[in-house]
Formats: sequence, structure tokens, C-alpha cells
Amino acid sequence: GAVLTSSHRDKNIHLNSVYDFDYHCIRYNYKSKFFTNFKFFLFIIYFCLKSRLDNNKYHLVTTYDPLKTGLFGVICKWILGTKFTPEINGVYSSPFAYLDEEKSFKIKIKRYIYTKIEAFVLKRADGIKILCESQVEPFKDITKGKIVKCFPCFVDVDIFFDCLGVNGKKEILFVGFPFKLKGVDILINAFNLISNKYPDWKLKILGYFPEGNELFNYIKGNSRIKHHLPVEHSEMPYHMCSCSFFVLPSKTEAMGRVLVEAMAAGKPVIGSNVDGIPNVIKNGVNGFLFENEDVNDLAQKLEKLITTPELRKRMGNEGRKCIKNKFSEDVFFSNTMKFYHEILK
Repeated sequence: GAVLTSSHRDKNIHLNSVYDFDYHCIRYNYKSKFFTNFKFFLFIIYFCLKSRLDNNKYHLVTTYDPLKTGLFGVICKWILGTKFTPEINGVYSSPFAYLDEEKSFKIKIKRYIYTKIEAFVLKRADGIKILCESQVEPFKDITKGKIVKCFPCFVDVDIFFDCLGVNGKKEILFVGFPFKLKGVDILINAFNLISNKYPDWKLKILGYFPEGNELFNYIKGNSRIKHHLPVEHSEMPYHMCSCSFFVLPSKTEAMGRVLVEAMAAGKPVIGSNVDGIPNVIKNGVNGFLFENEDVNDLAQKLEKLITTPELRKRMGNEGRKCIKNKFSEDVFFSNTMKFYHEILK
């Protein structure tokens, strides 16, 4: 097979192969996104036409999303004469999807165009890989009769297993961005409600927030809330090991891979009861679900874990069991191969 992708990292650009796959990577320039995407588009057409002329046969094209790469995937399907299956990794139709972008006519146009592109791509797909049912809810008429499979995406959890036996600080951890979409405002408000009762507990917010004033306006001078700048993924195990439990209060979330990483580290988790998060958190078993945007409900769940160390330990152990049964590399590989074989039949 072959992988066509883009990256800003030299180590990726200079790769020629990954296992049995030819690897083709162009440099991604964030300062000139349009030019980079157009160059990528031309490269894909060149690759497909050359493969067709050289009689290099492919059976399946798969893409990371049903938007930009999905459009490229449809073109690959037409030129190569293959089956096509896009993955859906976000809930692009959610009313919360563009919360952090400036409310303007431009955003309304963007939402309209994205919905049309997704519909166009899904209509031409032979199979669709999803993370939760709400991702395809608005496209029921289009996906009817197609092979639609729901299973978790791959998460590299091995580096988090070394946290076993590590006792975290009295610290609650959040990792992610952007600010409103991920519900950081909800989490800060909930923690502020209870923080005076537990002065030895801290909240760490790890992520990139360009609008710094907005973040600190919510913190309201609470010295027990700390903002930590983003880190490389290789540093994440340290931060997971350091906390007592993890919270993801997203207003929309297809799965939440940071929840899976926290569970692999043996940490209990709290997440909003929305989209694909309930597919990861079994309420009362490996963590808690709270009602979306409900500050008081989240505050109660925070307090429950703060005051019950034996519950934190039990939920952390259950989370590890869940990782091995549902989110392991072997399970992902088996689900993916069954899905591809079903499409190719």
C-alpha cells in the first residue's frame, strides 16, 4: 500500500516507507495553508494517474476525515477505480463545533460548506468508519444501505502503562484546546465552587489558549488553578502520572483519546455525557459522566473523587481493564481488518 500525507516535521518528510507501505509526505506550511493544500491536491492527482499508467493496482482508499482529505479520497477512488472509506474523527455538524471561532458571516459560510462537503463525500463512500452515532445522525438518508462501523480509533497507550503504582498529587488534570469547545470554562467554574473546601487540591489546565485574558478571567485569581503550556506527546505520561484524576468537559467530542490515555495510566476520569464520551466512560465504573454544561453536576462529581481515595483507586483499576478489552492495539487492528474485508467483499 501507500500513505500520502503532509507534515511540518523533517523526520516525517524524509521517510520513504513505513513497514510495507510506501510513504509520501510533503511539507506543510502553516503560513500558507492554501498553497500547501493545493500542492498536496496536485500531488495526489499525479500519484493516482502515475499508478494507473504503471498498472499499480489498489483495492481501497481510506482518508482521515470526510472533509478536505475526504474530497481527495473521492478523486483517488475515481482515478484508481477502487473502493473508498473515509473515517469521521469529529462531530462536524455539532452546534458547538465552532464555539471558539469569531461569530461572523464567514463562519456561517464555513459551516454550510463543510456540511455540504461531508454530505458529498459520504454519498460516494463504500464504507464509513465512525466513533459515535451522532456523527452520521444528520446524514441518515445518505448513509442508508452503506457499511457504517463504529469502533474506537487507535490510541498509543503503551507509554502510559508505566504509571502503574504511581500515586498522583492532589491534582486534577485537563489536557486540550480550544477553550470553549473543550468546556474549560465549565471546569473552572465547577472547581471554583468547591476549591475553598479543599485548599490542598489543585487544577492543572494544560493546553494552548491564544486568548490568554479569557482563560484568566475565568480563573478569577484562584491560585490553586494553574495553566501549563502545551507539551510534546512524549511528556504526557509524566503529567498523567502526576494527577489524581482526569477531566474532559467537552461540549462535543467524538471519542476523547486523552480519556483513553488517562485510563491506561490507571486514573479515574470524568467526562461530559455527550456524543462519543459515554462509549469510553462507563458511569460509576471507570469514572463519572456529568450532564453537558452543568457546572453543579460537574462540581459534585469532582467532590466525590476528591473525598474518596478508595473510589479513585477502584475506578483507575477498572479503567485499565477497559483499555485491555476495548482499546488495545490488537482490538483496533482486528476491528479495522474486519471492516476493510467487509467493504472489499
